[in-house]
Amino acid sequence: MCIGRTPLAYNMLFYIIVLCLVCSGTSLKRGDVCSVGGKNGVCKLYDECEYSKLVVNVNEMKPTLCGYEGKRRVQIACCPKTDSYPDTGPLRKYFQATDDGIMRWRDMRCMYDGTLPMVCCKDTVDQHNIESRVVEEPDNCPKFPNVKMNPNIELSAAESIAFEKCLSYRQYSNKCVASDGDPDSFTRANTCNVYVDRISGGREAKLKEFPHMAVIGCLNGAPNADAEIVWIGGGALISDKFILTAGHALFDLDHKRVKYALLGSLNKRNIREGVLYNIIQRIAYDTYDSSTNANDIALLKLDRRVKLSEFIRPACLPVRGVATHLDYVIAGWGQTTDKGNTSDVLMMIEAVSKDEQLCIAKFNQKNFRWNSERMLCVSGKSETQDSCRGDSGGPLMAEVQDSALPCTYFVAGVVSFGPQCGQGALGVYTNVAPYLDWIVRNVWPEEFRRRA
Repeated sequence: MCIGRTPLAYNMLFYIIVLCLVCSGTSLKRGDVCSVGGKNGVCKLYDECEYSKLVVNVNEMKPTLCGYEGKRRVQIACCPKTDSYPDTGPLRKYFQATDDGIMRWRDMRCMYDGTLPMVCCKDTVDQHNIESRVVEEPDNCPKFPNVKMNPNIELSAAESIAFEKCLSYRQYSNKCVASDGDPDSFTRANTCNVYVDRISGGREAKLKEFPHMAVIGCLNGAPNADAEIVWIGGGALISDKFILTAGHALFDLDHKRVKYALLGSLNKRNIREGVLYNIIQRIAYDTYDSSTNANDIALLKLDRRVKLSEFIRPACLPVRGVATHLDYVIAGWGQTTDKGNTSDVLMMIEAVSKDEQLCIAKFNQKNFRWNSERMLCVSGKSETQDSCRGDSGGPLMAEVQDSALPCTYFVAGVVSFGPQCGQGALGVYTNVAPYLDWIVRNVWPEEFRRRA
């Protein structure tokens, strides 16, 4: 009589085979069968496995690897065959991760930072869908004029998506309002604040001048600390869920990971003036190298969608074919002198591009390698203006010239590093344009997949 194997027996046999492969040192290849989290999986490139990314970015654990591929030893991860999320935190049996930073269990929903639930509320409506809706304007609102584009430039898929998002933000700087005396007639009201006179040696920013500016911070673990949050750097809001910053700004030696982002406040000590968000995911560029400052760029994912307004709205990502002013603008809450304290209020300066040879000579260090495509050499416009410690990750902004995009800044660069503050010192900034595909792929993945 033949005895058929039960599913349990098959699973045991499967695990024995996998164990033998591991023990024997045999490396699995892409497409091979593997096991992860108690589930059958298939070996894929790490970048193609969302499960492994969650394990690394949320749980801060190593992914289950099948092996490595090629001379560059690209990681091959074991990825579940069906959509799945790793269990996270001490309540892992009850909460499952979601792509919106909210854990759900039965009829409860909790804001979650990957370690503990922050706030739990009864889930009575589909809040995610409500928060995701685009604000619809009345049909008879004045239409926006077309932006002048260089007809000889064909935008890439990433550029097209970034440009469409940029155009959608106009409704917050030029709001549709009812005309006086006629509620059925509408006009557009300019709500922006862009000043002609342009952080060391700069001036205080004005309300609504840089509505995309974010200050990022860590939990203050010092005993008897005056404040719960230590603000260590800056960033730029680029969507209703993501902030663009520097790779080196994700972690502070004294205070560990960045966990908080404050939007809508000029004074970083006045949290009630703005809106405080938990950071639930930190995404450094794949080949960011802290020892050489190469590819010093990163994304921060917030715990919930930002409610956009004239006070908080995203900056635009760089797109070829749209004219911008030659001078840059830098804003931040960093030190106002080389050895001084960081600023409580948002400061800004004008900056100018410099010949890269000046930066190459200035930063001729053992580990540093200048990259002409991915780095920008910039200094303050006057001898007393410069970005400084505490401005790390903040945006290098280029204002759009076209009147059809008023009050609009492209994030041309990200504050990376420099030798000192003030004295018109040279600084190295990460050039954002070469990373546009990577940014769009992470911030708007579905749209990118449809068009790429």
